[in-house]
Amino acid sequence: MKEYYLTIDMAQELCMVENNDIGRKIRKYFIEVEYKIIYERNTKKRKKERSKRKWI
Repeated sequence: MKEYYLTIDMAQELCMVENNDIGRKIRKYFIEVEYKIIYERNTKKRKKERSKRKWI
């Protein structure tokens, strides 16, 4: 048995071309994780911008 090491990008690519239940579940998982990361990053960015505002 051979072992393969994949980057996350490659794993996502394989899931997107795999047309079965497991591929769809993993694809949905990656989409959810990316959404959470983007949401958290944007939330932190907005908080930082708000804290920089000077209130008169």
